[in-house]
Amino acid sequence: MNVERTKRNVLWLLAASARWLASSVQDNAFSRDDWQTIAVDRFGDADLRRISRHLACSTWEQTLPNLPLQPQDLVVFGGGLENCPELVAELAQRAPTLGFPPQEMVRTKTPETWCPILRSAGFTVPDWISQVDRKLVLNPVDSDGVHRDQCPQPNGSSPIDPASIFFQSHPHWVLKPRRSAGGHQIQWWPLARRDSRSLPEISPHQFLQQFVPGPSWSASFLATDRGCHFIGACRQWIGGLDQTPRPFKYQGAWGPLPISIVQQQRLQQLGQVVQDHFSARGLFGIDFVGSIESDWSVIEINPRPTSSMEILERATSVDQSPLSLIEQHCLACCGQETWDPFPIPAANRIFAKRILYHRGPSAVRVTEPICQLLWTWAESSQAADIPERDTEILPGQPVCTLFAIGETLGPAIRGIDEKQCQWHRATEADCR
Repeated sequence: MNVERTKRNVLWLLAASARWLASSVQDNAFSRDDWQTIAVDRFGDADLRRISRHLACSTWEQTLPNLPLQPQDLVVFGGGLENCPELVAELAQRAPTLGFPPQEMVRTKTPETWCPILRSAGFTVPDWISQVDRKLVLNPVDSDGVHRDQCPQPNGSSPIDPASIFFQSHPHWVLKPRRSAGGHQIQWWPLARRDSRSLPEISPHQFLQQFVPGPSWSASFLATDRGCHFIGACRQWIGGLDQTPRPFKYQGAWGPLPISIVQQQRLQQLGQVVQDHFSARGLFGIDFVGSIESDWSVIEINPRPTSSMEILERATSVDQSPLSLIEQHCLACCGQETWDPFPIPAANRIFAKRILYHRGPSAVRVTEPICQLLWTWAESSQAADIPERDTEILPGQPVCTLFAIGETLGPAIRGIDEKQCQWHRATEADCR
């Protein structure tokens, strides 16, 4: 890989989409004379190329081993890299990687590990089923403390099949890959299999998680030498917005959510448990389902900066001096001073972001008029992740990210919907 380096240290930004990582560090110490930023991602959007050097990535397996890292460089990884702990471990041999240690990334994606830890700390997590050593096992302990492989026998009759009892009391399940991001490849467990009296066939690379109904939201944290700081929370749009058969795909988020002091303290405790048990460093996120003020279940731990954090960064920067969460991430991982106490953004306005997907029946090319439309939005901070001119966008693929601000959620959503309609009108003729 031919990379022209300067004499400056390099801050490497690695993610499936690295634009937010680069924009977050654009106006702070890492954009000054002593650092050079190089983003490595799979999109190479035009606005990313305006603020950072860029290297295209076809696959992580082909790209990461060939990066010309130096010991004085720093490596920040975002969405997607948590699925490549072996590659991150190899990078860590050549330069400091900022975030969770690779072995801890694996543990945060292993339900047999993180679910019992959080349960024992008093937090609610859904039941799960997985395959260990070629044996299918129900999760060891349900919320009531009863081992599922010790189901009682009624009045001396023949033993009850534990799987039968388990599925009768837990009828709805989703099949999740152990390595995934953005809700990709998560699917409903087929109805015909849910009613089975025997345990299903599950790949060692997958697990079943009990479906929990309710609103989906995420919380953001920063783990420092002084402990774990709760940053804020956002509601998530999951599936159902782009008319594609991906019911759990991440579509966007809005926030910051108003949270009582009691729940802030509860979330702070949860973040501290994750830091204590998984050697958390820097930014990480946790996904939930349920009411933010009452009964919520922990669905997933994301051991890296998350997409929703951009909303919290924008919300904080409006009311105070501009805040770079990625700069705070770097400082925390390097053991340097960070914000203390951390500024939790006020929930007096709604900041929303949503991924615009191309819904047309055929591919569309980003022509000059379309490019001008997207850049008009971007220059007023209403869009980002702008594709290069002449890019071909297939049905179901992302076009860009849309942003809006409103006193309430309604105006923010209308602002995003209007731009979505403009896109469809602009591309309608090209899709016929």
